[in-house]
Amino acid sequence: MMKLFGSLLGLILLMAACATEVSIDQSSAETVAKGFMEALQEQEFETAQKYCTSSARKALIDFETNLKMSNAEEKATQLAAFEMKIRTVECVDKDGSTVCTICCNATEEAAELGLVKQDDKWYVSTEIGI
Repeated sequence: MMKLFGSLLGLILLMAACATEVSIDQSSAETVAKGFMEALQEQEFETAQKYCTSSARKALIDFETNLKMSNAEEKATQLAAFEMKIRTVECVDKDGSTVCTICCNATEEAAELGLVKQDDKWYVSTEIGI
């Protein structure tokens, strides 16, 4: 009887752990752009993937795989684009899509991300390249 109780308790704990997935706010393009960039800065690729369309997610997985195979110098170069102090995020409709400008990196340059809205949620559509 104790063995059955222990197994049942273990199963309940496992189900609770699976159900406590961190949710992300996808209610606005600005929130998604900022969350995505913050996840990349922290190298939290699984979190960053949650903000992506399927094609952008695949590109991000490829980027992460390449990053894991890179030496320290190559890795630093690849990650330099995401080193930003996010001061502003401005999103505008441009040519039928939404583009968010995130300011600024170390040289005061802004980054742009394309976003799309699907089922009332915003997703990054820009494919991060190698």
